[in-house]
Amino acid sequence: MANLTKNAVEAGAHRMDISLRQQDDHTDILVSNDGCPMKPEVAREVFVPFFTTKKSGSGIGLPLSRQMMMAQDGDLSLAERPVPSYSTTFILTLQTYIR
Repeated sequence: MANLTKNAVEAGAHRMDISLRQQDDHTDILVSNDGCPMKPEVAREVFVPFFTTKKSGSGIGLPLSRQMMMAQDGDLSLAERPVPSYSTTFILTLQTYIR
């Protein structure tokens, strides 16, 4: 969440929204912002280690965030279509464990 917030601010976002989408076996946390939209060629590469569009960026934030989610049986992805009235939406997927 910290990395997504930092990236949104660096993209010029003024608004962010966090919403939940409950499924049978998982919960999606949708993190949306109104910053500068990503170009399609950038969106395809955001999870590639060391890919960055920032002069001072390292390109490890999103790939590392995704690895951390996957280590917990979850995922981090970029939504094909952002939540309406936002330019970018990331989806954090958390598995639901029934005990």
